[in-house]
Amino acid sequence: MSGYEAQKKGDLDTALTAYIKAAELGDQSAPIFNDIGVIYEQTGADGKAEVNYLRALTVDNQYLPAYSNLAYLYQRRGDLNKAAEYFKKRVELGSPYDAWTTKAKDELSVLARKLPRLRRWLVEQETITLNRQLTRQAQEDFYHKVLSANNYYNEAQALEKMDKLEAALDEYNRALLLTPKSPKIIEARNKLILNITKRDLKQYTETAMKLLESGDTVSAGIEFRKAIATIPSEPIPVSR
Repeated sequence: MSGYEAQKKGDLDTALTAYIKAAELGDQSAPIFNDIGVIYEQTGADGKAEVNYLRALTVDNQYLPAYSNLAYLYQRRGDLNKAAEYFKKRVELGSPYDAWTTKAKDELSVLARKLPRLRRWLVEQETITLNRQLTRQAQEDFYHKVLSANNYYNEAQALEKMDKLEAALDEYNRALLLTPKSPKIIEARNKLILNITKRDLKQYTETAMKLLESGDTVSAGIEFRKAIATIPSEPIPVSR
């Protein structure tokens, strides 16, 4: 029977023997020492439990269960400063979304009534957690903006191929509202504006020339002025 199976059945002696044997045979892992510590604590051997929890952290100082176990052991003993130390480490190393991190924070809130210095640390931790959440939300928002902008960009590209240039320009504009600094979208939009300008300039010029040849100089002049008005007053930067 494995140590874990024996432990589940409440056979602590068999479980402890199995865990110790596993450690002697080479399984010098943090979980093994932590499990040994749990059994010792359950049987009232707090000193041996403490030694094994600490051994677990010596093997792996990122092994979170040992921090919680030490914190609760010291809390039960009445050593509140040590309990606070290990609860703090559990919070600092754990995910803010982990249930055991939340439990450690709750315990620290209780301890702060007797250890006032903890209050400032708890406020600092809440600030760090809030900043993380805001950063995470900002990253998620940016990701969705980029995704939506890319969809608008792809739609604009498809409309360009169908020669629906004004509709394509609308899609590029929507994309740039979401990602105003996107070089890809800016360049595609500038090229489209240039193509629309060339198209309109050609149409107005051809119409003006036909009117001029027919002798309608007034109408021709109007078309020429329309042609000139289509030319942007500022350069359109387009990569080559």
